[in-house]
Formats: sequence, C-alpha cells, structure tokens
Amino acid sequence: YKSRVHDSETLVLTGRSYGVTNVVVLGPAGDVVLDDDVTVTSREDRSVRIYRQAARSTFSCSPRCEPKVTVGDEDDNFSRALAQFKSHEGMITTGQ
Repeated sequence: YKSRVHDSETLVLTGRSYGVTNVVVLGPAGDVVLDDDVTVTSREDRSVRIYRQAARSTFSCSPRCEPKVTVGDEDDNFSRALAQFKSHEGMITTGQ
C-alpha cells in the first residue's frame, strides 16, 4: 500500500497488490482516530481476459478497458502494464 496525506481531511490509499493490511490514523495529540483493516481485491466482474493461443492479457473494464497487472499474463503484456502502473504511481506520488 502507498499512502499520501492530501489535506487535513483526506488520506489517499493506493493498493499496490492484493491483500489485507491495517490503517492507523493518529490525531494531533497522538491519539488513535482510526485503526481499521483495508482489503484490496480484484474486481473480476469487470475484467476481460484475451487469449492469443497460450498468451493471456487481462484488462479492467470500468468504464473503459485498460491493461491490468495480473500474475500469469504473457510476459510482454505484463511488463508493459506494470511499467504503466509504476508511471501512474509516480505521478500520484509527486502530485502531477
């Protein structure tokens, strides 16, 4: 998970991979304001898989189809989608 404080009322969480983690938010005095679990799951109901012989590519379609980083996809497609994801993540981190 990657997090960024946007302003005094907004915390942005970006799930980097599937799984469960906890989020702890502290108030100005160091008191726990929130201590809760966050689960990142796949939205399989909005996914499309394209097979070209044995090579698979996965797309997330909500509302338009975009590459989705999915373990088991064909190497070139996986690497290209992962590079795009990392580029997008970099823009979020730098606030662009």
